[in-house]
Amino acid sequence: MLKNFFLNVYRNMRKQRGYIFLNVGGLAIGLTSFLFITLYVIHELSYDRFHKNYENIYRLKVVGRLAGGVLDQAVTAAPVARAMLNDYPEVVAATRVLKMGAWLVRFGENKFNEDGILFADSTFFDVLDFRLLKGDTKTALARPRSMVLTEEYAKKYFGTQDPMGQKIIVEADTILYTVTGIVQNVPDNSHIKFDMLASLSSFPGQANNEQWVSNNFYTYIVAKKGTNRTALEKKNAGNGDQVCRTTDSTNSRLFD
Repeated sequence: MLKNFFLNVYRNMRKQRGYIFLNVGGLAIGLTSFLFITLYVIHELSYDRFHKNYENIYRLKVVGRLAGGVLDQAVTAAPVARAMLNDYPEVVAATRVLKMGAWLVRFGENKFNEDGILFADSTFFDVLDFRLLKGDTKTALARPRSMVLTEEYAKKYFGTQDPMGQKIIVEADTILYTVTGIVQNVPDNSHIKFDMLASLSSFPGQANNEQWVSNNFYTYIVAKKGTNRTALEKKNAGNGDQVCRTTDSTNSRLFD
């Protein structure tokens, strides 16, 4: 009986090949599309989740009015991070990140124009969990002209040499940065992308700028567990027209 069943199926498939291929092909395309969409959604939802405290990490944005215009942007003024720490007990840590275009970087015969360089406060690793393979998270960006390289870029410039403590030239021959750390390659699901991370204190004029109308920094804060984001935003809104609002960093991407 089972044999007859399969014979009938075989005969029907031979008679209706076009119909069978159409249905099987449609099913295959549908399943493949579903799998790709599912993988894409899972990847998008995984952004920045590797930070152990990701639920309490926020990137600030500025919403307000300036010279008759409306502001709504992810970059903030230099004093914002310090003000958040000083004026809001809900904020336990803050750091700033600055991107300033491409830089000519050299070590020995290796010379490249690099646009994956970010400048960050010494508190960068207190807020964001990028894993250091070599170096100390507390001191890696503490001194001016310090630089942390990703694994890939450490090999790119130094090959099999130990990069730690080496001097790397940035732009002019007299501008030397000391390699103070090697960080694990930045995950694909990070909205912050960099190949080299240099100390923001290398530019005191930028780092210590007190101008509240010059918005150049991406500012990240860590709020105490259980902090109500909406309440914090409303509390901040009472301090003037330029309002800093928190945006969940998992919903935005920079430097892609």
